[in-house]
Amino acid sequence: MGATPQEFDLTSEDLRREATAAVKAVSGDAIPLFDGQDEFPRIFDINDLANRPEASWLIKNIVEERGLCVFFAPDKVGKTAVLSNFLWAWTGGHDNFLTNDFSMGDKGDRRVLYVLLEGQANFYARYEAWCAAYNEELPIHGFYVMDEGLSLWAGEMNWEDTNTWTPSAKRLWNAVNELRPQILVIDTLSRATAGMDENSSSMAQVVGMLDNMRDVFDLSTVIVHHSSLADGDRPRGHSSLKGAASSYVRIEGKPEDDVLTLVTGPHRNSDEFQRVVFKRVSRGRAFVIVGDMPRLVAEEVDVL
Repeated sequence: MGATPQEFDLTSEDLRREATAAVKAVSGDAIPLFDGQDEFPRIFDINDLANRPEASWLIKNIVEERGLCVFFAPDKVGKTAVLSNFLWAWTGGHDNFLTNDFSMGDKGDRRVLYVLLEGQANFYARYEAWCAAYNEELPIHGFYVMDEGLSLWAGEMNWEDTNTWTPSAKRLWNAVNELRPQILVIDTLSRATAGMDENSSSMAQVVGMLDNMRDVFDLSTVIVHHSSLADGDRPRGHSSLKGAASSYVRIEGKPEDDVLTLVTGPHRNSDEFQRVVFKRVSRGRAFVIVGDMPRLVAEEVDVL
């Protein structure tokens, strides 16, 4: 990690004085400024940005630090199972999982808040199956599950006006404030935005709320979503979601396939694409994912 950007030495009063003088110079009249402790944004001289740290990964090519990952796949392929397997490995302190290197810098304990809106009945069975498959000692600490309904959208919602937020969105804010996770997962976006046309500009309000949480709590967000029916290489929904994403991760395959491929990219801050072949292995009511496929199987799915 590089040095942090330089801070200005100017106080709010200095900025107020400079702003007032500039307005008077142009128009001859002073325009009133907002009063309050936080009326000025954080501003940098362009040259100070040379010291800004480069983007870094919590899970390489999947979850960027302070980024928004759209994790998508066709229906019934196993989005929740695949993502949770990665996150259990990460939260459990592993250095890698299925060829992905994890890095935490100096952030300390790893914490995930997983908003589980689908598949609640089998989620713990999946967790037990993963621990058994990887000889992980129960319990894994730092993985939290929000197991209740969530609505990130209401008809008149404005993410900048908390009076328009739904009660469940306020409860989510409180949970994030209490737990301070590094990763927040919304699984799935469609269940968290019931009644909203996801192809409409209302999506920008949802993205704005999640961006606000990221900025306030310094976290990464993963949105579990569905593939577009017209183009399986893209998530469905409004362009505001696509524009906000810092990374895309998708699963290639069909519900009946045992061998699937995890495809990462494109990423906003990295040119890397990655293809990870994995196999689903049944464990009772759940399945886990494993790598190191036999070469014959790997050739059958045309691994790059």
